Amino acid sequence: MWGWFSSSFSGENTNPSLSSRSIKSNAEFSIEIFSDQKAVQVLVDAKNKLVGPNSCGQNAYGYLMSGCKGMVATEEQRMMFAWHLSDCFQKESGRPDFPTCNDKQTMLSCLKKLDDHEHKIYPEFMLETNTICQQLQSHALKNEIERLVNDFKRSAQNKEKLDILESKSDDILQSTSNSLSSSKKKRKKGLAIFSLSFNMGY
Repeated sequence: MWGWFSSSFSGENTNPSLSSRSIKSNAEFSIEIFSDQKAVQVLVDAKNKLVGPNSCGQNAYGYLMSGCKGMVATEEQRMMFAWHLSDCFQKESGRPDFPTCNDKQTMLSCLKKLDDHEHKIYPEFMLETNTICQQLQSHALKNEIERLVNDFKRSAQNKEKLDILESKSDDILQSTSNSLSSSKKKRKKGLAIFSLSFNMGY
């Protein structure tokens, strides 16, 4: 019913790289994320499980995604997310629940309570949890980098516009000053000609 396991999925190259960066004068800066397609599909499948009637699995995936998307999930937290997923899988497939594991216990101490079958289940969900966290965190990092670069870019563009405005203002002031000076000289010259003409009796 859950369809979570994938024997062909491996942990390598699940940490996506950030590349294909481009900055254009009037365009928003963006980063294209190149990811392992199997890792991307794991995240897509997990998001699909958030849709539908409320269930143990839906709550576990919601807990996982909210905990990982902020780039702060610790190893202990990821182990706990995987524990919840494993426990829900057991419940919804008609198997016994996982042993009780509360917040006061370390995950390593909880894992010691698992039997052989449960020890085979848990690593699959630990792998899936790490993959989902890596995908969510890479997107969070992408968004943060884009925001910072675009904020900086807008600030730089505003400063450039201000510099241009100040330069134009200086040109206008200089042009106005030159015009006033020229007008003043013309008036003086006109007055001199008028005075000379008057004295000569024209």
